[in-house]
Amino acid sequence: MKILILDDDDAILDLCNKFLSDSAESIFKSLTQEAALNYLKLNKVELLIVDYKLEDGTGLDFIKNLRSNGDETRCILCSSSIDQEIIKIASLYNNVELIEKPFSKEELLKIVNPMKLI
Repeated sequence: MKILILDDDDAILDLCNKFLSDSAESIFKSLTQEAALNYLKLNKVELLIVDYKLEDGTGLDFIKNLRSNGDETRCILCSSSIDQEIIKIASLYNNVELIEKPFSKEELLKIVNPMKLI
């Protein structure tokens, strides 16, 4: 599985990379929406893991941008506080799942590979 992780925190990028290294064919880590979009222009991924609160906007802005361009890639939206507003807005988009930070390796893998026993 090819995965793109978008988060403005290097520690979270490294942690997700560590958690997913056995499950992924390749992992691209991005600190900004711009870098992630540029990567996606040239590369296809099967999963996006996107932080909600980014320095250059929100993860929902990023997902909205992708969807408006016809990209329906599966997304996992991460947030330290998932409230009803985030749930409501995220539900407007196809293939978006939510996970609350901090999360364990097992919690993340359960969403990434729902059919695989951990």
